[in-house]
Amino acid sequence: YEKTNIHLTEAICSLAIKHNIEKIIYLSSIKVNGEDSTKSGFHEDDIPRPTDLYGKTKLEAENTIKNLCLGKTVKYFILRPPLVYGDTHKGNIGSLVKLIKSGLPLHLKKINNKRSLIYIENLNSAILSCLKNDEVNSSIYLVCDDDSLSTPELITKIAKIMNKRIIYIYYTDSNSVPVTLNDGTKEYVNKHRLYFYGLKSEIDSRATSLINKDSSVKISHAHIH
Repeated sequence: YEKTNIHLTEAICSLAIKHNIEKIIYLSSIKVNGEDSTKSGFHEDDIPRPTDLYGKTKLEAENTIKNLCLGKTVKYFILRPPLVYGDTHKGNIGSLVKLIKSGLPLHLKKINNKRSLIYIENLNSAILSCLKNDEVNSSIYLVCDDDSLSTPELITKIAKIMNKRIIYIYYTDSNSVPVTLNDGTKEYVNKHRLYFYGLKSEIDSRATSLINKDSSVKISHAHIH
């Protein structure tokens, strides 16, 4: 990370400044802000709190860019996107798609997190805004889609497009409770046993691009806060 995120960034930016490039756009990461935000989310003026080497080297690269541009006419735009998704699914999104395809039971239903994402075309729109708008000032910008999703919400949207039924695993939290099964019958379950509940997902066309690259998904452009 140090070689790629810091040294290579410094070399490229130094050449850009030397050859009078007007604008430098750097794709950083929301990991610079940290792993956990408050209920209001992260903000550009938050104190950076990266926890891993990737986030720490991204922060150092940001500071390198700001120092190189200090007193120069070149403008810099540092974008901190969250998880990026698009027609191809890699990384964490790819792992989640594979898990849903497998049909394996998931123990994720009660996760109540909220996570920002950004569609690749929205990230492109944010970059173009920096290039085309000469009134935008040098600064750090957090970019994301308008809506934040919990892990179960994201699973639900992907599974609907894949026409997959989700099987969640629950632990009961009392000695003996009635559980309504998929066929409408009830079964009393001990708290030390697992039980399964199949959930049919709600439709949401925003997830289509994760599964079908030929889809015509339209969502709002990313905004720069």
